[in-house]
Amino acid sequence: MTIRLSISRYQILRSSRSFLRFITKDRCRRMINKSSRLHTGKYAAVGRITFLTNLAYFAELLWRTIFMALIIFIFAQLWAVVYVGIEVQRLGGLTYTQMIWYLVMTETIVLSRPRVEDLVGREVRNGDIAYRLNKPYNYLMYHYAAYMAEAAMRLVVNFIVGSLIARLMAGAIQVSLSAILLFIPAALLGLSIEFFIKVCIGLGAFWVEDTESFLFLYDKALFIFGGMMLPLDLLPDMIRRISMVLPMNFVLYRPARLFAGYEAEAVWPLFGGQLAWLALAGLLCTIIYRMGVKRVNVNGG
Repeated sequence: MTIRLSISRYQILRSSRSFLRFITKDRCRRMINKSSRLHTGKYAAVGRITFLTNLAYFAELLWRTIFMALIIFIFAQLWAVVYVGIEVQRLGGLTYTQMIWYLVMTETIVLSRPRVEDLVGREVRNGDIAYRLNKPYNYLMYHYAAYMAEAAMRLVVNFIVGSLIARLMAGAIQVSLSAILLFIPAALLGLSIEFFIKVCIGLGAFWVEDTESFLFLYDKALFIFGGMMLPLDLLPDMIRRISMVLPMNFVLYRPARLFAGYEAEAVWPLFGGQLAWLALAGLLCTIIYRMGVKRVNVNGG
C-alpha cells in the first residue's frame, strides 16, 4: 500500500511539473505574440498618422505633379528628336512610347522620395535624437514607418498622374496586369533600399557637420547608375555592368524597366536583388546608428 501511494505521489508530482512547464511555455508564447503585435501596431500607428497628415495637404501633393509634367514634356520632346534623328524604332530594346513610359516610371519613384536624410541629420546636429532614445520605439523603425507611409501615398498619386501625362504625350502602352501589380511593390522595395542609404547619410552628421556633399554624390550616382536620365542599356558596356550590381539600379532602373518592357524572367532577379540590398543596407544603417548612439551617450547628447 505504501509503495502504491509513493508511486502515485511521484506520478502526481511529475504530472504537475509537466503541466507547469506547459503553462509557462504557453504563457511565454502568448506574451511574445502580444509583444510582437504591440510593436507592429506601434509602427502601423506611426504610418497611419503620417498618411493622414499628408492627406490633409493633398492639394499640395497634386501641385507637385506640375513639376513632373514639365519634366516629362521636356523628355518627350528630347527623345522624339533622338528617335527621328537616328531613324530607329527601338533604343535599348524600347520603342519611343516605351521610353517615355520608362522615364515616367523613374520620375514617379524619384518624386515619391521623402527627404528623410534632412530630418535625421537635423535631429543629430540639434541633439534632438537624444530625446528619442528613451522613447518606447526603435528610432530607425519609427522613421521607416513614417517614410514608407508618405512614400506610398506619393507613389500612388505620382503613378496615376504620370500615367495620364505619358498617355497624352506618347500614347498608350501595351502593359500586362502582372507588370502593373509588380511595379508598385518593386518601387516600394526600391524606396526602402533608398531609405536606409539616405539614413546612413543623415547619420553621418555624428562625425561631419555637413552631409550635403554626400547626398549630392549619391543623387548624381542615382541619376547615372540608377537609369534616371536614360536606361542602363544605352550606357557603355563597362559602366552598364558596374551599374547592374549597384543598389541604384534596383531603386529605379529595374522597377521602371519591368513596367515599360515586362519580361517574366526578370522578376525573380529584380526582387531577389532588392531583398539582398535591403538586408545589406539595413545592416549597415544599424551598425552606423549604434556607433553614433555611443557618441551620444558619451557626450551626453
